[in-house]
Amino acid sequence: MPGYLFKYLIIGNSGTGKSCVLHQFLENKFKQDTAHTIGIEFGSKVVKIQDRSIKLQVWDTAGQERFRSLTKNYYNGAACALLVYDITCRQSFNAIAQWLSDARSLASPQIIVILIGNKKDLEDRREVTFMEASQFAQENGMLFLETSALTGENIEETFLRCARSILTKIESAVVGEPIVGGLIPADDEDPKVRQMIQYAVEQLNEKSKEPFLRKLITLKNAAVQVVQGALYHLNILVAETDCKKGENVENVQNCKTTPHGLSQECFVKIWEREWLNFIKVMKTKCKEASLPDVNITDTTKPTDNLQVGVIATPENYTIPIEEIATTVVVDQADEQQASTAVISSEAEIAATLPVISTTDASLSNKTEQTADM
Repeated sequence: MPGYLFKYLIIGNSGTGKSCVLHQFLENKFKQDTAHTIGIEFGSKVVKIQDRSIKLQVWDTAGQERFRSLTKNYYNGAACALLVYDITCRQSFNAIAQWLSDARSLASPQIIVILIGNKKDLEDRREVTFMEASQFAQENGMLFLETSALTGENIEETFLRCARSILTKIESAVVGEPIVGGLIPADDEDPKVRQMIQYAVEQLNEKSKEPFLRKLITLKNAAVQVVQGALYHLNILVAETDCKKGENVENVQNCKTTPHGLSQECFVKIWEREWLNFIKVMKTKCKEASLPDVNITDTTKPTDNLQVGVIATPENYTIPIEEIATTVVVDQADEQQASTAVISSEAEIAATLPVISTTDASLSNKTEQTADM
């Protein structure tokens, strides 16, 4: 089973062969269709790096300007960007500075970027020299390779080189600090994700001081961070029902929600790292969605009556407030009760909470697709 999932983006001008690069990597064959990609094309493949199985989740974006606003939504969480230009087209090379700026501003300043000079098989029509592109890559902190989607030359090596660079960053990172890759959106249709959501809602019900039940309205976001172990983050919208706790539990989904409940937004983070000895569910104060947006961080700063939850590692490690902007806030008076949310052994984890591996963060492509040449 793959131990990591890395999100890749393939970006660059239309007509540079991005879709052909994707299909050559996934299927080991050249895609003959010459139509342009409309929106987003997606695929995934498991590779072996240093005896590790890694799932690469690859997003091929449309290079046409009219799709730029759409494709920008897919930068979030990318660990690597393949910036493709056509060696026979000077214009595509001149545009890479803007594509590089997009990758580093919309994904992460630390994203791994590899510059790809595609269509190496068309040497007699070359407009961009190897040395010019290599120097540009070096000056801008990028890896560089020339490829041929037609022959397959350097296609697999491109993806593997990027994966090796990400692994190096992971293994050299300080445990607990965010590293390249950020948050990878999880599939809200995945059964394990849904089970984890249900567990979170149950915990919200258990710890809430209100007498009414809460139910899930929608999953706003679920994500997996590429780190040693994993950080699972759930951002869910829940609502109080007019059912009191202990009443109509089996039919809670049929209960009407209160006007107040419909505007409640709760953030839940579930932590699981190899260096922690349990998982803990955390929640913030709910807020009125009808009011102006408030900074959730402000609501979680310790006060005389509140304290930030502590992860009881052997070193008694306390989570920094800036690391978890939407952390659990525990009333001191309710501290003893709140401790029941702690799962203190691996056996309890296995029995109580289905753990999502990074490989479960798969997404489906719901956008109209054609090939990008």
